[in-house]
Amino acid sequence: MTVEELLEEAKKDIAFYRHSGGGVILSGGEPLLNPDFTLKLLQGLKEEGINVGIDTCGHVPWASIEQMLPYIDFFLWDIKHMDPERHKELTGVSNKLILSNARAVSQRNIPLYIRVPVIPGYNDSEENIRAICEFAQGLSSVVEVHLIPLHHLGKTRYDSLNRPYPIAHIPLVPDSVLQDMKRLVESYGFMCSIQA
Repeated sequence: MTVEELLEEAKKDIAFYRHSGGGVILSGGEPLLNPDFTLKLLQGLKEEGINVGIDTCGHVPWASIEQMLPYIDFFLWDIKHMDPERHKELTGVSNKLILSNARAVSQRNIPLYIRVPVIPGYNDSEENIRAICEFAQGLSSVVEVHLIPLHHLGKTRYDSLNRPYPIAHIPLVPDSVLQDMKRLVESYGFMCSIQA
């Protein structure tokens, strides 16, 4: 779709956004990987008076983010692991740029919602959750921490394509474990919610 087509689609719900206080969240993939397109879309949304959030992992050059800041109301910022080597092992990249960009955004007082995808056996240790909270304590604009438990909703799609489901062996996170994590995050002074 073109920027213009997306703007037309978003404008259909302007009355709803104004009534609810809502808006548009750019997600993906990674919306910041196409900075020219995303910037034009953000500018168009702002011209229409639509609030905008960005769902990102933050692993993009700072220059890409900085040019968009005047048009962004908040960020949903994924933090998967605090140990840079483990992060690289799990995702293919270090977390250095991600954390640096989160600090820079927070220094500009843009609201941050820290999102932690909780994957059993990968990043669900108490040590990692504590490290994320300790990092977040250094960010003055954190609004809330979201725990996002692993789900297997994609399995049906893989089955329909006759493809093996690569994460079938990873168990779901028990609710009791999620509740313990939530209490741990809250003990650091953050509001915390478990996202379904």
